[in-house]
Amino acid sequence: MQYECSSFYANFSLLELVRKNRSSLGIDFGTAGVAGGGGGGSSFAKTDLARYQKTDSFSWTIAPNRRSAFEGAKLMQALAVLVENEISHRGANVRESGKVPSGFYAEYDDEGIQGRIELTINLSGHNTLDLRATLNETSSTQKQAVIENRLPFHKPSGNYHLVRFSPEDSRATTDEFIEKGRRTIKESAESLGHKMAVNHSMRNDTLQALLQSIEYAEVFVWTPLSSDHKQRLRALTGQEIVVPAEYDQYNKIYFLNDAALRMYRDLGETFEVWKMISPDEMAVIPGPSLRGPYLSKSAEGKQLTTMNFKLEDAKVILRNTPATLHSLLENLPQEWVVTNEGPDTWSPFDILGHLIHGEETDWIPRARMILGHGEARAFEPFDRFAMFEKSKGKSLTDLLAEFTRLREANLQELERLNLTPELLEKRGKHPE
Repeated sequence: MQYECSSFYANFSLLELVRKNRSSLGIDFGTAGVAGGGGGGSSFAKTDLARYQKTDSFSWTIAPNRRSAFEGAKLMQALAVLVENEISHRGANVRESGKVPSGFYAEYDDEGIQGRIELTINLSGHNTLDLRATLNETSSTQKQAVIENRLPFHKPSGNYHLVRFSPEDSRATTDEFIEKGRRTIKESAESLGHKMAVNHSMRNDTLQALLQSIEYAEVFVWTPLSSDHKQRLRALTGQEIVVPAEYDQYNKIYFLNDAALRMYRDLGETFEVWKMISPDEMAVIPGPSLRGPYLSKSAEGKQLTTMNFKLEDAKVILRNTPATLHSLLENLPQEWVVTNEGPDTWSPFDILGHLIHGEETDWIPRARMILGHGEARAFEPFDRFAMFEKSKGKSLTDLLAEFTRLREANLQELERLNLTPELLEKRGKHPE
């Protein structure tokens, strides 16, 4: 049985928290540095619990002329208020909070979940400020967390349509509106992937036509801070929290770009656009909460033409991949290599191990089976998670060398197969 983490745990990001509250924190952060973290979960059948743990960190450099005025305790107090507000916003209840050395903690409950977050701050070296958060949860709930897809540094562009709902409308208090958009974008992405997979050898002009038909829908969601939290932040920072007063009348307000507006209209959603605002006005709204490709029904119905597949062209890509991976991953800080984005996500280290397993068990073995048995015999199932065990004790350098060696050996085997156009037409049988 799979027990889930809370929405607060799934969405928490120090980088996002600091970024979207820069002005209210009232501190010049100077030059941003490195963000990172990692975590995971494990289930315990005997106790009917799952335990989740992750760390998150963020470092930046304070401008030298501002270090003397920096007050770590004041910043930590402000962050404590913001974290408590974030816990409440995600539907959990703060049970207890207080101080720990160089930081604070908060304990919370959320429908079968007990959690704790500790956040510490350290100012050291050449004006470097380090924040670190540690989150722990025990869960006995199967309720799935609502996960927001963020693009922290994406800047709004074009005008946005502001949508609000009356208190009697369920969309004003639930996540059904954003979830409907999320499902649609997921379906569009899957449809796009299928089109490109089926038509992998499409002509360049056909590919360009497909790509030009894609719109990127963006949805920003604004929810107000409570009066208490606004007052506490104002007392701590000495600054007013500047948001349009009219927004305080609503639990949620949605900001849709043109593509998102068309998407929701195509879905049959009925609502009135309150007003339109510019990208500059959007700058105070954190997000987006949702962004992704949207293929309208007319775009989905377009037929794509294909060209003849050329094996020699494919070999160029296969041959270039090891050098590309070396270029992307060599000499990166360890945090960047082993950090994932939360539960059920993979780090670059994991992905490289996954590619190695594919070199060993997937494309060449399956090619041999197609040539020898056709559709009479199914492929061996591919273990998508084998790398977690097989990569233990290895370094990134080890994996890069192993992938390079295996790819070269497979390219030599590909040559020995001496594939003709007739052989390339043969089909295999998938195990599922």
